[in-house]
Amino acid sequence: MPKNWTSPKGLQATGRRLVRRATASSRALPDFLVLGAQKAGTSSLAVFLRAHPDVFWTPRPELHYFDRDYDRGLSWYRSWFARRSVVEAHERQTGRPARVGEKTPAYVVLPDGPTRVAAALPGVKLVVSLRDPVSRAYSQWSMNMRTGRETLSFADALEAEPERLAGVDLTASVSGTPYLEHGYAMRSRYAEQLRRWLAHFEHSQLYVYRCEDLYRDPQRWIPPLLDHLGVRSDGVDLAMPHIGMSDRDPIDPHLRDQLIERFEAADAQLQALMGLSYYQDRDPAAHPRR
Repeated sequence: MPKNWTSPKGLQATGRRLVRRATASSRALPDFLVLGAQKAGTSSLAVFLRAHPDVFWTPRPELHYFDRDYDRGLSWYRSWFARRSVVEAHERQTGRPARVGEKTPAYVVLPDGPTRVAAALPGVKLVVSLRDPVSRAYSQWSMNMRTGRETLSFADALEAEPERLAGVDLTASVSGTPYLEHGYAMRSRYAEQLRRWLAHFEHSQLYVYRCEDLYRDPQRWIPPLLDHLGVRSDGVDLAMPHIGMSDRDPIDPHLRDQLIERFEAADAQLQALMGLSYYQDRDPAAHPRR
């Protein structure tokens, strides 16, 4: 018997999971997914959405169904969400639409992610939070250094990335592999990721924004995000929490300039695809784009 089953908290958690699995067929599937990007403010967004009175969130911070646990099946995935009767009762009592959602930042970069999501959730709304590509990559590397997943310097890790990623079997689960753990530049090339999603979903289903804009002026940028999800913004505290990110850029300025040159082509593709950029137009006139 697993050790955690013998503790009171472990028994309670196990009991809750058994109930959820037994009632999976009566539970809702998500209306929206926060796809990523990693280290681009998705944890802050999740805290904000969890507090929204008309959003039903999952008990786990990240479900990882469409990457790590896809073989568990849709019933397992559905078991993590609220019962449909609870969501419908909330709508009747409040007279407001309610939405169910989850976030897993690995989804956006998965080669099979769009295909898997489209098969299970063809009408789902999608949200992608972006961050300055160099800062995002450096933040991922810094996290890996803290957790022991990385031993190379940032510059050396970027040089080693193509070889590290070349041997990954992309037809299998990529969770825990170099594809996700050490794909620093890959995970900052946003346009190639978004093209895969737009091959399976309408532009109107996809909401892409720069997290820097959201932090700078949440009163401006949160209402259109909530409108995309289909929940109200009036009467809601629009203050955005700031979790796990630093405004201080510790990258050597010379290295940062070199890395900007490396990402300029990908950034130009992002501007052409979504009308958003970091290095082509440092202060675009209108954000975000759908």
